[in-house]
Amino acid sequence: MRPAATHRHAPAATVAVALIALAPLGLLPCRPVAAETPLELSKVMTGTWKGQIQRAGRVPGGPGRTLLIKSVRWQEGQWAVEAEFGVTGKPLDRIEPVAEVVRDDVALEFVSPAGVLVRLKLVRSERTWVGTAQFRGVATPVDIRLEKVSD
Repeated sequence: MRPAATHRHAPAATVAVALIALAPLGLLPCRPVAAETPLELSKVMTGTWKGQIQRAGRVPGGPGRTLLIKSVRWQEGQWAVEAEFGVTGKPLDRIEPVAEVVRDDVALEFVSPAGVLVRLKLVRSERTWVGTAQFRGVATPVDIRLEKVSD
């Protein structure tokens, strides 16, 4: 008779399942790179970012969008980002972004409370996030660009 599985194996199985689920999305967790400490990354990412959704025709709420990144820290083997997002000039909604950092590349992905899938990459030299916003019921994602307006 085989002994029952112990709890010490459960975390490894959970991690394996999570990695398999995240791999096709390109969202594998990664450790901080020695060249950039969590404090340095936090300084780069935190602040208020404002910009536009580039879409022909009507954009729900108007084209202006604001991303407020309150904090970035390395926690339990992944980047933890506290942030809010929404229509510029209106109350922002809390979001749960997933951050991926590989060497100098920083990516952020989240779904807004309105159901918009936002994928962004940081262009450090321009202090700008560029990427796409995928609205529900719309086949083609639209471009979004957000520039840092305050730290």
